[in-house]
Order: sequence, then structure tokens, then C-alpha cells
Amino acid sequence: RAVRRRREREREREREREERERERERERERERERERDREREREREREREREREREREREIEREQEREREREREGEGGAERERGERKREEFQDILPHDLPNELPPYRTHQYEIVEEPGSKPTFRSPYRLSPTELTDMKKQIEYLLAKGLIRPSTSPYVAPVLFTPKPDGSLHMCIDYRALNKQTIKNKYPIPRIDDLLDQLRGATVFSKLDLRSGYWQIRMADKSIHKTAFRTRYGSYEYLVMPFGLTNAPATFQAEMNHILRPLLDECVVVYLDDILIYSRDMKQHVEHLRRVFEILRRERFYVKLSKSEFALEKVQFLGHMVSAQGVHVDPKKIEAVRTWKTPENVKELQQFLGFANYYNRFVPQYAKIAAPLTNLLKKNTPYKWEPKHQEAVEQPKQALTSAPVLVLPDPERDYVIEADASDQAVGAVSMQDQGNGLQPIAYLSKKLHGAELNYPIHDKEALAIVIAFKAWRCYLEGRRTTVYTDHCSLKYLKTQPNLSRRQVRWIDFLETHFHYDIVYKPGHKNKADALSRPAHVAAIQIEGMNPLLKGLFTHGYAIDPEIPLAEKRHLLQWDSDIAYRKGSTKIWVPNYPPLRQLLLEEYHDVLYAGHFGSNKTLTGIAKHYYWPHMADDVQKFVTSCDTCQRMKSSKQKKAGLLQPLPVPEQPWQVVSLDFITGLPPTTSSHDAILVVIDKFSKMGHFIPTHTTARTEETAQLFVRHIISQHGIPTTLISDRDPKFTSKFWKELMSLLGTKLAMSSAYHPQTDGQAERLNEIVEQLLRAACKDDISKWDLHLPVLEFAYNNATHAATGQTPFFLCYGRHPLTPQKPTTSATVQPAHDFITTMHQLWDRTHKRLLDIQQQQKRQADRHRNDHTITVGDQVLLDIRNLDISHLLSKLRPRFCGPFLVEAQVTPVTFRLRLPATWKIHNAFHVQLLKPYRDPNTIFVGRQPPPPPPVLVHNEPEYEVESVLAHRRRRNGTVELLIRWKGYDPSEDSWVPESDMGNARRPLHAYLVKQEHSTAAPPEPTPPEREPPPTPAAPPEAAGRTPSSTPAPPEAKSGGGMRTNND
Repeated sequence: RAVRRRREREREREREREERERERERERERERERERDREREREREREREREREREREREIEREQEREREREREGEGGAERERGERKREEFQDILPHDLPNELPPYRTHQYEIVEEPGSKPTFRSPYRLSPTELTDMKKQIEYLLAKGLIRPSTSPYVAPVLFTPKPDGSLHMCIDYRALNKQTIKNKYPIPRIDDLLDQLRGATVFSKLDLRSGYWQIRMADKSIHKTAFRTRYGSYEYLVMPFGLTNAPATFQAEMNHILRPLLDECVVVYLDDILIYSRDMKQHVEHLRRVFEILRRERFYVKLSKSEFALEKVQFLGHMVSAQGVHVDPKKIEAVRTWKTPENVKELQQFLGFANYYNRFVPQYAKIAAPLTNLLKKNTPYKWEPKHQEAVEQPKQALTSAPVLVLPDPERDYVIEADASDQAVGAVSMQDQGNGLQPIAYLSKKLHGAELNYPIHDKEALAIVIAFKAWRCYLEGRRTTVYTDHCSLKYLKTQPNLSRRQVRWIDFLETHFHYDIVYKPGHKNKADALSRPAHVAAIQIEGMNPLLKGLFTHGYAIDPEIPLAEKRHLLQWDSDIAYRKGSTKIWVPNYPPLRQLLLEEYHDVLYAGHFGSNKTLTGIAKHYYWPHMADDVQKFVTSCDTCQRMKSSKQKKAGLLQPLPVPEQPWQVVSLDFITGLPPTTSSHDAILVVIDKFSKMGHFIPTHTTARTEETAQLFVRHIISQHGIPTTLISDRDPKFTSKFWKELMSLLGTKLAMSSAYHPQTDGQAERLNEIVEQLLRAACKDDISKWDLHLPVLEFAYNNATHAATGQTPFFLCYGRHPLTPQKPTTSATVQPAHDFITTMHQLWDRTHKRLLDIQQQQKRQADRHRNDHTITVGDQVLLDIRNLDISHLLSKLRPRFCGPFLVEAQVTPVTFRLRLPATWKIHNAFHVQLLKPYRDPNTIFVGRQPPPPPPVLVHNEPEYEVESVLAHRRRRNGTVELLIRWKGYDPSEDSWVPESDMGNARRPLHAYLVKQEHSTAAPPEPTPPEREPPPTPAAPPEAAGRTPSSTPAPPEAKSGGGMRTNND
């Protein structure tokens, strides 16, 4: 004993030394981590210092800019004063209101030319509110006073309606839609907005003029005045000037503006309808330009609205854009409008949003791809179903416009640079120029691919991006040298490659005929157009924000993955900051490094916020940011082998196991089924159950009253008295696993009679479906017969039995009585007639023929039922030796949270195949249930560690045995004796880490005798005595926290085995 104690003390000292060494190692690791934190803090401080230095430089630049501004103010003050004097000089064309006279006859007058055969249009007036009537009366009086309208007797009639103005007042409009419909349209071109903006290049000073009621400064042609008539409750009137609402009014007004300002157009003036923008390089030049414009307007008697005009601005709002010397950017008011735009709720609202967003698509990279989900909703026969991808497609343009870049205006004297790129669904490009401040964007372009374009090889998609860019910007690029950057290396040989498809020949012919260009290879991560294939959420997965550990796994994976060089050679990926992306996408290419891929799969499936969803949702989540070949297969394998999902989720597949029909007997009472109907009210004769017996061939049934407390011997006497005495001994007896039918007495009796017992598998009553169906019929007959007095239901059974046996059965086409006896019984309704007695041998022949036909009919019906059932079933793949999970729905389990418990328990080993669809499992010995189960109750178990090495299932939760939590014992490691004389055992818990080993009293090992016995046997063969020192104690694994409503009781996520005996909180897989 002294030697053993000395050895134990030495082992204890060795363990203490090891623990101290581990603690020193942990302290060194903590020190290294603190050093890394300090280094990171120093780096952040250096970055803050660099940022402060940049801020100082920006402040110096702003101060220099303010100094230059003050100098310009000093130089331009005199010019501004001259401009003010010029404005006062032309005060006559800046009146507060239009003069009380008609405008002069001009080159362009508004004439309404209708389609041949048109008739005068007539629309009934609309009803108006009192406020609208009051306002209409005032406006009509104003128009009459100004001489702009006159009373009318025209057959043309248009109704009046009102629209609100921004200031809250009402604007009177005439509804000319009927007249516009039959008016021949004026095709005079309205200027392109991008063409107008391009003319502003180099300007630094701007003035914007807005004509006062510009349409009313154009006269109507005399022969068209009567067609403008409108009706009010105060009379009919017609316009002498061009009213708002006529279809050709914009074209007429634009034609007149272009006519009078033609000498200044594209020199210092651009005009869009009644918006006149004057632009100049400096203030002195601008004053002269203003004078020339004012002189033209005075000569032509056009009047300007001073309150809406702006003069000598460095930045001006024009047609939804902000224009300055730096270039063009989105109007801040429009940014605010799109930022607060509500989610479209129908197709019309979606069209309005897309119309607004399309107007600014030149500012949004990758717009076609971003808006693709929204444009798909507008397709014909597509239901309007709003999904998260559509909301994302709405939010991305909002974010892009909020941070939209300033686009420089093109300089026709400088060369251009184009960067083009293509993805699977869209192509994009950006045009740029170096105007002294490095390359700056002029415009962005993107186009969604359609039809056959989607099937182009990647080489042709990249070339198509270049062709589309040259077509879109042809007005800029013709006659100038253009450099095209692409991240597709082989395109730089496009001009010289010998073998071309017909499509490529057409493209090259177009490019070579009209343009001077060079194609230069530029890696994807340096290509600005490469962003056209990256959505806005790419910022969320930038490598700078990636976990250092995760980035290290990526770096190591790229170094050892042999597929990476091959993917690079095939241009399937592109690099950015040492991280590979899939070509034309923002998805990070994950190398073939199992620990990394498994980590990502766990992150998108196993963690709590991932939700343990199925393979489709898991794949959708991970595919948003990552890609690797055969990723869908890996996700499918990972999800199907998830231990938690296998236990917790019910199967959504067809039922397992094809239908296995029982053999059809050849004559009556060869095969018999029997079952009990219980739960009936007691009768005056103390009957509360029915023994139901049915012949599988003739379908004849016997309804025998009994009681639930009847012993097996009593049930046997009933069977002999009512069945064997009348029909003989059956060859086969089908029943469920009622204790009476599984008793030793019953089995011995049937063995003596020579009757084969066929019992259903555990929790699968469909085996005895014939008896189950007859039970339903008997209950239905009893409800109808006992509606007045349910205490005497047993007295009705003989009559109900006769009624059932005298009714034609759908399966046989005959009554059970006739199939058994060859005749129909007499009933009160049947008339008595004399009949010739059939000879005996003819009767026998007839009966055999009838039985043969019935047998064949039953076979046909059985095959028909099998075909029908198998359409909703799948053949199983379970074999002997597999591990399977068992459905717990039918097990006798006492559980607190039944809706939250697992759906399956196990896994269990398949020991044998009893029938094609029934298997015998190796269950714990404490489970007092039959161990043969139908395949519908089983599910193949996929071991997570087999498919993904190192992926361990979570520790098994405790099970409840008689509402007591119990854990499964794997082995006994040691024992000790306490001072009070009790013996404790050191237990290794199954499924738990060795750190969870703990000491428990020997008295708690009631259900774990096998591992205890194995430990004792091992001790007998060992020469070492039990150790005396007491190792540190450990508590048993913690049980899950109970919910508030179950205080003091511990729910479990794994059910207890039915009828298992509690032995103090432990059990083994074998026990």
C-alpha cells in the first residue's frame, strides 16, 4: 500500500507539473495576444495620425481655394455690377405679369391638324368642389382680362380639372385627351438631355432663365382656335394662345425657341422647352452673353419670370442635374426624393420607380444587373410577388445615387479611355478622360443580356461589352484615339486572331470601320468596370474586414489547392488583395481546403442565427458571398448529415417502403383477422369492449361482446365458441400486438391448433388494416342503433352482425353470407317462393366457381390498391448493419414540451430484416417494446464524421425516464471510497468530452450495470489496488434550463425510452 501511495503521489506531482506547464503556456499565449493588441493599437494610432495629416493638407487646400475665390471675387465684382446694370436695362422683359394683350404672330403658331374623318370631340364637364369652382371663376376672369381666352360657341368641348401646385394653390387644366387622340403628331425633335449637358464643358458661370407662362406667349392659329374650347358652369370659352395639355405644344414651343436663339445655340445657350441656360467661361464673357440673349427676347417680345430665374451662378440646377465647372452630378433634391421613395406595391408604382431610376442610370455602375429582378417583374404573365431580392434591387440604386460620383463633361480634343467587363447576366463599361486631374468618369453604361446573348462564351461576352460601349458612345469616340482596358487577356489579340466566327467578324468590321482603338489587358481587380459585375453589398465582405483567422485559412488554402492554377489559366477567377473572386462576380472563390469549407458550411447552417435550414436556403445564403466547384453537392451532403436536423426534422419525402400485400386466401375462413374495440360505455351486462373477427376471403364478420379486463383464457374461449365452432380452425390468424395475443398461453394454444400467428410490427396498425376498417363500420352501426339508449348496445350486436354480413361487399361483389353458404338468408322483406332444390354436386361446383372468381377479383383489387399506394411511396434503402433513427411519435413518452421535442431518437443498429419492409433494431434492454419496426418509422442515419471528417455531433441531451433526466454512461474509469463509507465512480459520459468526466455514487448505477461489470472485471485482472487520493470532483453534465412554466423540472430534447426503469439517473446504450 505504501508503494502504491508513493506511486500515486508521484503521478499527482507529475499532473501538477503538467498543469503548471500548461498554465505557463496559456500565460505566454495571453502575453502574445496582449502584444498583438498593443501592435494593433499602435497601427490604429499611426492611421489616426496619417488621417490628421491628410486633414491638415485638405484644410490647407481649402484655405488656398478660399484665397483664390476672394481673388476672383475682387476681379469679378465689377463684372457682376455690370450684369446688374444690364438686367435693369432690360427690365421691360422682366415684368411681374404678362401684358394685357396677345403675343405677336410668330414664325411658329399652334395649329391642330386632325386625322381625316375626325369629328368634333365632346366630353361632359366634371363635377368640381366649391373650392375648385371659386378658383376656376377667378382664373377665367384673369384669362379674359388678359385677352387670352374668349367666349365660344364651338362644337368642340373639353372638361376642366384641377391639379395642386407645390405652393398649395390650384392649377386649372383642360382635359384635351380626346382631342389629342385624333390629332396628327408633330415629330419635331426634343433635344437629348445628355447632348445638352455635353455642351456645358469648360463653363464656370451659369444663368438660367424661365419664361413667364411660356406657352401663353405662342398664339393659336386662327383656324384652330375653336378646337380649344372648354366648358364650365360659367360658360364655354376658347383659347387665343397655346394652352397647356395639347399634344404638340412641347414640339411647337421647342421649335420657336430654337428658331429665335439659333445664333447662340451651342455657343453660349442651350434650350429645353421654356428652360434657357446661358453658360460662359468667365464673368466678363457671361455679361456679354446675357446681353445678347436679352436683346433677342426683347426683339421677339418674350417675357422672363424673374422669381424663377437665376444669374451668375457657379453651380446651377438644370433638368434634374447639378452642373458646375467640375462636371455633372445628381440634383440633391432628387437624391432625397429617391431615398424616401416607398416600396412599390403594384406594377404601376414599380414602373414609376424604374422610370425615375432610369433617368439617372448614367451615374449608377451596373444598373442593368441591379434592376434585373425589377424588370423581370414587368414581364407579361409574371405575377407581382415582392421578394427580398426585389427590395434589395430597390435599395441598391438608392445607395448608388446617394454616393453618385461627379461626371466630367467630355473634352472632344482629348483621347478617351474605356474599361469594359462582362458577367454572366450583364455587360458594363465606363468611359473616362484625363483632363489634368487623372482619369475621371464621363459616364457609366450597363446592359442586361437577353436570349442568345446569355449563351455566349465568356470571350464573346467580353467582346460584346466593348462593342456595346462603342455603339453607345459613338458620338464621342469617332475620330479620337481610344484605349480599351479589359480583364480578359485573350481579347488583346482580337484584331489579329486568325479564326473568327461570323459574329466576331461583324463586330471587328464595325470597330475597324469607325474607330481608332487599342485593346490593353488589365487585371480584373484593377479594372473599374469590373465593379459592374459586383453588387453593392460587396462592401460587407471586403477582405479588409475579414477575420484574420479566416483570411489565414484562405491564404493557406490557395497555396495548397492544385485547382487554383488551372482555374487561373481558364480565366475562371480574378484576384484582389490576395483573395480570389469568381470571374465576373463578387463571390469569393473558396479553395479546396476541407477545414475552411467546413467552417463556412457550419457558419451558414449550424450556428443559431443560421437556423438549421434545408439545403436550398443554406446554399442560397452561402452563395451570396462564396463559390467553389460542386458547392451545391457539398451543401446537400452537409445538411443531410447534420445530426440535429436528422433528429429534429420530420421527413418531407414520400413514405418509405412499397406496399406489401398479404396473400389472398382461396376459400372462406382460411385467414382470419381479429381486433378489439375499446372505450365503449359499460352495459348492464358489464360489457365495455367488442372482439371483432373478420374472414379475409368472404369478409364475413362476427361482433362478440366482451370486457377490457377479460383474461387471455376468456378471449380464447370466445374465439373457440364463436369462430372455431362455426367455421373451423383457421390456418392463419392476423392481429396486433395486444398483450392478450402476445401472451404465452395464446401462442401455445394457436400452436396446438396448428394456426400460424401473424402480428403487426410495432406501431404499424396498417398491417391489420382489414380489422381496423371493420372496427370503423361497427362503430358507425352502433351509433345509429344506440342513439336512444347507449347502455344496451351489446343487445344490438347480433342484428348488426346480420346486417353487415347480408350487405354486398365492394371488394368481392357478393355478400359475405352468400360467399360462405351459397345462398342468401331469409329476411322480412324477402318474399317466400318455392324453388327447385339444386343437386349437391352442382351446388359444390357452383360454390367453387364462385370462390375462384372471388379470389381472382380480390387479387385484382389488391394489385390496384398496391399501384395506387406505391404512387405515394418510395422504395427504401435500409440494409442490415445500417444505423437508423426511430420515429418517437408512437412511443409512450412523458415529456414536458412535446412540440419542441426531437422527432427521432437513436441511432440504432439494424440487426435483421424480418420482412421486405420490417426491420429488427438493437434497442436498449430497458425499452420494454417490440424491436421490429416498419420502415416508415425509420430514417437512415448519416454520420456527420463519416462525410465530413472531424465534424462531431453535439453531445446528446438527457432523456427522461419517469420524468427524471438520465445521461448515458460510456465507461467507468476509476472508483474511490468516501469517509462516510460510500463508493463513488468516475464516469465517462457518452458523447461528451473527457473534461466532463465526473464522480457519482455507485447507488446511481442501477441502469448502467454493464459498464460497471466491465470495470470490475478489468480490476480483477489488474494488480493495482483502488487509489486512495481523491481527484478533484466534477459535476454531472448540466441539464437544459427548464422554462418558467416548468420550474423545478428539467425538459429534454431527446425522449426517454418507454417504460424504462429509472435507476438513479444513468443508463447505457446496451441497457
